[in-house]
Amino acid sequence: MARYYLKVNRVGAAYLEFSRDLGKKPLFSVNKYNREWVIDVPFGCVILTPNGALQREERWHTKTIIKTVKNG
Repeated sequence: MARYYLKVNRVGAAYLEFSRDLGKKPLFSVNKYNREWVIDVPFGCVILTPNGALQREERWHTKTIIKTVKNG
């Protein structure tokens, strides 16, 4: 099994995974899910994420929400 994560500033990121466990099929498949492109190839998978989606996720995780509850 081989896994690689590449991040290029101002372009995006790519995640590559290759393993015999993933199997021969599908021969080639492209899907889009939440602004990411998922490409399935024999014995592998490639996920491409644009830079805009990466920044949006980072901002979402860094926000903290403070809620004040008053009793009575």
